[in-house]
Amino acid sequence: MDEVIELLKRKITCLQSFHQLCQKFLLEAEAGSINNLNTFRKQRHGLIHLMNHLDLKIKPLIAEKKPQPTQVAPYINEKDILIKKINELDEKILNHIMNQRS
Repeated sequence: MDEVIELLKRKITCLQSFHQLCQKFLLEAEAGSINNLNTFRKQRHGLIHLMNHLDLKIKPLIAEKKPQPTQVAPYINEKDILIKKINELDEKILNHIMNQRS
C-alpha cells in the first residue's frame, strides 16, 4: 500500500511542477511575450511523459492492492484540484497565444 501512496505523491509533485510551469508561462504571456513557447511545450511534454509513466505503475498496483478509498482519497482529491487549476491556466494561456498570433 505504501508503494501506491508514494507513486500518488510523485504524481502530485509532477502536477505541482506542471502547474508552476503554466503559471510562469501565463505571467510571461500576460506581459506580452510568448517567446518561450517552444521551451514551455518541451517542458510540458516531459512532465506529461513522466506522469503517464507513473500512471502505468499506479493503475496495476491499485488493481492488485485494492486500497481502501479512505487511504487514497486525499491524494486523488489533491490531484483532481490540481488538474482543474491546470485546465483553467491552459485556457488562459491558449487565449493569450491566440491573441498574440492574430
